[in-house]
Amino acid sequence: MGYVYSRRVFVGIQHYALERDWQLHLQDLGLHDPPAEWLHRGMDGFLIQVSRPELVAFEQIRPVINVSGYLHVPLPTITSDNRAIGAMAAEHLLSLPLSHFAYVGQEGPAFTTERGDGFSAALARAGYGCARFEKNVPYSEAARWMASLPRPLGLMASSDLYAGHLIRACTMAGLAIQEQFAIIGVDNEPAMCEMTVPSLSSVDVQAERIGYEAARMLDRRMRGLNAPSRRLVPLGVVQRDSTRLRAYDPEVDEALRLIGAADGTALRVEELAGRLGMERRTLERRFQRILGRSPRQEILQARLRRARHLLAASEMAMPEVARRCGFNSAIRFTTAFRSATGLTPTAFRRQLRSESMPHGSDSAEMP
Repeated sequence: MGYVYSRRVFVGIQHYALERDWQLHLQDLGLHDPPAEWLHRGMDGFLIQVSRPELVAFEQIRPVINVSGYLHVPLPTITSDNRAIGAMAAEHLLSLPLSHFAYVGQEGPAFTTERGDGFSAALARAGYGCARFEKNVPYSEAARWMASLPRPLGLMASSDLYAGHLIRACTMAGLAIQEQFAIIGVDNEPAMCEMTVPSLSSVDVQAERIGYEAARMLDRRMRGLNAPSRRLVPLGVVQRDSTRLRAYDPEVDEALRLIGAADGTALRVEELAGRLGMERRTLERRFQRILGRSPRQEILQARLRRARHLLAASEMAMPEVARRCGFNSAIRFTTAFRSATGLTPTAFRRQLRSESMPHGSDSAEMP
């Protein structure tokens, strides 16, 4: 799944281990490491990124939790909801003045196909097509393929690592990111995302929480309890320069930055226009021309994105969520949230807590 994802998952595992006074042993499992050998090492259970089918054999000696979406395996698994990741990336790119879209990923791993499927499906619901490139070839070949597509183009890469390599390949090929292309990745590792030029927008997949919940699941299995497979929804998109198009009206671009910086608080359109030094009607006309929506709609969407994040990442009471997202009452918050999502905030949070993988070859409930 990649170093970035693995490192953040391990941080979550460490947090749970410290709470339970566990001793952790970190090991790169190879084919020379037969499962039976681990019986002599005193291990009570395993948290494994199953990237090869033979690693399933560890289940024969001790409880195993799989934290990888690389393969569909008959093990209790906790990983990201990859289709939801793709849909979230599409939602972000659809908020930009774009009409052409593409997905770039690897050939083979289940997670990269699922992310592309979620991305394509969300675009189809909005009335757009999606070109796809899923080959294990040099990044320069993917950049050449991008150059053949109509522009301006919104592109999702299957991971931050892939997106970073792709940005460098595009730069070497003379393809102008921010002018002709908007690129979004997945994982939201700040060090990696800030290292690219331009900095990379990314979907935050809750990797630390996956690690923490995986350790909790293993704890249950080691105590003889059930641990059904689960997929966690992503937290949201962290926007950086790779999806800030220079083709924007500069005042609209600054308005979007101010709305994002408000972090869901009750920013008013009049206040926004005043900070930009322009009339409200002028700002509204520019928003409509560039984005096809009003500043008020953009502010509301930012507040609701903040609400989804708080509902997913905390146990905060609904009145407090409403207050932190700029709503003056829980009733108004509930009405706006249900209008946008089809669910009440309580139902949305309940759905997040109960989501699990579909039953089938990639799901298992083991005692």
